[in-house]
Amino acid sequence: MESSSPTASARPAAASRLSWGLLAAGLALMGLGVWLDETARILDKATQVCLQCIGIG
Repeated sequence: MESSSPTASARPAAASRLSWGLLAAGLALMGLGVWLDETARILDKATQVCLQCIGIG
């Protein structure tokens, strides 16, 4: 016999809301980083690390 409890059906909905909330927060933070021109800084750091790893820089 299966028992249907109110919390069993609420868990997937809460997990879905949490997932969507985290996705929205991540997108908002990415947008903030682009707006503050952090992309240029990250690309510069990545280039420096890559060149140091190869041994050029």
